[in-house]
Order: sequence, then structure tokens, then C-alpha cells
Amino acid sequence: MTETEQRTAFASNLAEPGLVRILVCDRDAVVRRVVREHLEQEGFEVATFDSPEQCLASALADAPAGIVLGLRGSELELEYLGLLRAQGIDAPIVALVPGPATATGVAAEQAGASAVVPKPLHRAGLEAMAIELREGLKALRYHDERDHLRAREARRERLVLGTATALGDALAEVAQKAETARAFIVTGESGTGKRHAVRAIHDRTSHRDGPLLSVDVRTNEDAALETALFGDAKRGLFEVASGGTLHIAGLDRAPRVRERVLTALREGRFRRTQDATSRPLSATLAFSTTEPVTTEGDSPLAAVPVLVLMALRDRRADIPELVDHFLAELRPHLPHQLRGLSDEARQTMMRYRWPGNVRELRSVVGRIASIHKTAQEVRPEHLPAEIREPPPWLLA
Repeated sequence: MTETEQRTAFASNLAEPGLVRILVCDRDAVVRRVVREHLEQEGFEVATFDSPEQCLASALADAPAGIVLGLRGSELELEYLGLLRAQGIDAPIVALVPGPATATGVAAEQAGASAVVPKPLHRAGLEAMAIELREGLKALRYHDERDHLRAREARRERLVLGTATALGDALAEVAQKAETARAFIVTGESGTGKRHAVRAIHDRTSHRDGPLLSVDVRTNEDAALETALFGDAKRGLFEVASGGTLHIAGLDRAPRVRERVLTALREGRFRRTQDATSRPLSATLAFSTTEPVTTEGDSPLAAVPVLVLMALRDRRADIPELVDHFLAELRPHLPHQLRGLSDEARQTMMRYRWPGNVRELRSVVGRIASIHKTAQEVRPEHLPAEIREPPPWLLA
């Protein structure tokens, strides 16, 4: 691919035009023209200004993808640079300063410049400026995509776990206490969304940008689980999850490994299998279980916060919204538009106790969508027999 083709590809892969706008501000018309021409060749949309006041006003009105700000060394110009950062402009700002190594360059970096390019401008400086703006744009897009994914996952968690304000408060409280306890516990019946709760708590802690790893005790023998957690010649999950959260599901089913995990939690340190070297435990541990949790006495779990999830039968009001959510997830894969629940189907589903909780509900919606391929809405006859005519013990 030629250089021109690379630039064209870069420009075409950017988001809509408003997101690739670069503001160029310099009192020298020649500098503005040179910078504008170079950035336009790189695929950017460019707006030029001859005063920092105009540049600041434009940046606040329509957040740009980057700013090139020419400085002569005056305190007022540096104040405008600081104002851009203070007003929440997190796009890259490249400062053009007189000379290769000046006090103005140092002051610009201290005021928030992402990079400093000396004037007079040469090819190398222009390339460095374009690279900084491209990398900054990639970072902004990454954070935008990550925030979008987190918002989507947060909505899913809200639906799966429950919409009550009390639950949101409980998640926040557990997350706060987990910071110092180095662990937390999520308990609830099978299918209530314990994995979603673990993620929701992880995303509310200071280590939300760290990894979130999960291991299920049911899928491991004791020896394999021990090696997976603590490592041997290679790092185990305790180390890989450093700075994040390690979720261990069903630890109560592996007593020997449980004791070793709780010892590591108590001491704040652990050892690899067959290794005498002690290593710090720098991951937060999340335990999920279907069993009642006792955190009394001198157990390391005594100070660990616990979140108890509600069964679906105790929050039936959420069923219609959950069905709509699961249908929306399935709709892109369906040959027809299954809109939602009829009133009769809603009443029938609200009477059922849902022993499998949200997981069972999602499974039922998936079965209906895959079997009744021409249905426009979910009707009682589409529901499985055990829901239409449940035994007495499965009725509300």
C-alpha cells in the first residue's frame, strides 16, 4: 500500500466528519497554511484561527479530534492552553513553540500539551505532529467504544439483576468495601445473574480498567484448579489478574483449594505450587456461590462484603422488560420481527415461579423465537407446557 493509499484508508476508517476535525491556531498565516495543508493531506478536516480566543470558543462549541496551538511564550497564551484542559477538552493538543528547547515548551507541557513541536516547521516536525494527532484520535475512539460497551453491559446488568434503586446502592456499597477487604461475595440461586453482579461490582471499583477473569470450580479437578489459580513454573490467575478482579465460582465445592485461597486472602500473599517464594496478592477476589454465606468468627471472610441477589419470582415486575431485552438481542438473527408479549402471555409468565430465574427466562425466549418463526408476538400457546399449565408448586 502506497503512502497516499494509507492516508486514504486512514481517512475512510475514521468516524463521521465531526470527529476528525482539527483546530489550528497560530497568529502567523504562513504557519496556519502549512499546517492545514499537511493535515488535510493526512485525511483530517481542518479549521484555522488566528487567535486563541476564537480557538477556545470553537473547541467548547464542538469538541474537536485535536488542536494545534501556536505559542510565542506569553502567559496569556499558556492560560488558554490550560483553559482548554480545564474545560474538559481531552483531545491531543500539539503546541508549536519557538526553538527546539525553550522554557515555553516546558511550560506548554506543564499546562497540558500532549506534544511540543519547534518552529520554524520542518518535515520531521509536521510528521511528528500528525502522528501525535492520529494516536490521540485512536485513543479517543478506543475510550468511546469502551464506554459504549460498558454502557450497554451496564443496561444488561441492570435488567438481569433488577431495576430497584436498592440494588444499585448495594452494588456501590459492596464495591466500596471491596477496595479495603480485597474481596467480595455474591450469592443467589442458580440463574440469578451472579456473573453479571461480579462485573457490575468490578466496574464500580478503582481497578475497573484492570482485567476481570473468571474460573469455575465445577470445571476443574482440585490439582488443576490449584495450578490454574496459583501457577507453577508459569504465572497463575492470581498474577494474571493483578490490578483487576479474579472471580472464583463455587469455591465451597473444593475445600482444599478453598483453604489455600482463604490463607492467601488473610495474608495478602501467596505461593506458586511447589514454590517457596512468597508473592503479593494484588488482585481483588470475587467469590460467587448458591449456598448461604457465613462470614462470622475469625474467618478471612468475616470482613468481606456480601451481595445477595433476588430470585426472579420476587421481582416479577421486571419480566416484561427482560423479555423485550432478550428479544432485542435475538432479533438481528431472526427471519421475522417478533415484537413482544401479548397481554395473555404476560399474565401467564407472571404467574410462573421461574425456579431457573433469569437464565430460564432467557432460554424460554430463545426457544420461542427459534420454533415459532412466523409469530408476530408471543402468545400463551407459544409458551412451554410447564409454564402454561404448571404444577401447584410452580405457581405464584
